[in-house]
Order: sequence, then C-alpha cells, then structure tokens
Amino acid sequence: MGEFNLYVLTLGAMKSGIGFIKPEVDDVFVGITMNKYSETLSTAKKSLNFKLAAVKMERILLKETKKTKLSDFSLGWGKSETLYSWESFNLPNNNFPIFWWNKYVDGGTRNTVFNRLQ
Repeated sequence: MGEFNLYVLTLGAMKSGIGFIKPEVDDVFVGITMNKYSETLSTAKKSLNFKLAAVKMERILLKETKKTKLSDFSLGWGKSETLYSWESFNLPNNNFPIFWWNKYVDGGTRNTVFNRLQ
C-alpha cells in the first residue's frame, strides 16, 4: 500500500479526544475545543458536586436497552461531560444521557430535550 497523509478537520472536539487522536494523524484542526463541563467550574468541590448531581439524575433512566447500557454513557461516552449540540443533527452520545436517553427506569418512553438515535 502506498504512503499517505491523514488530516482531521472538525468543527468541535473534546480536548481529551484531540489528545487521543493527535498521535495517530499528521495534523488536526479543531474550530472549537471543549473541556469537560466539570473542568469549567471554579472549584474542585463544585466539580464533584456537579458530577454527583448528574449521576443522581441518571437514576430515573432505564439501565439497559437491547443495544446499549446506560453505564457506558454515564456523564457522556467516555465520561466526557459534553454540553453541545447542532440543530437538526443527531446529538453526540458524549453528551449527558439525561438529555437524550429515551427510556425511564420503568421502561416508559421519555420526551427528551434533544434527539438521539438509540
């Protein structure tokens, strides 16, 4: 196979994700770099309290569907704590599941804040 260069261009990405992919490609350009939400809070105590509250909210959600486990998405996929969306697009799964998980713990259907294919 011939040699090639691989470049990544994205509108937005998590800082942790950029660090993960950067060694694998020739260059990365990101329009908006985002930190975990808890990293934007002013103190470690606020950060911890926020995470505890977010996980507590997840208790109303069904623990597992046919295809996915809530535990895989707690605080967002990879615990990325993302807070972003693009209108008219499928919400990324690294957002907090309380915004997009479509089943209650009793199996009932939720009206979610954002749409995500599940």
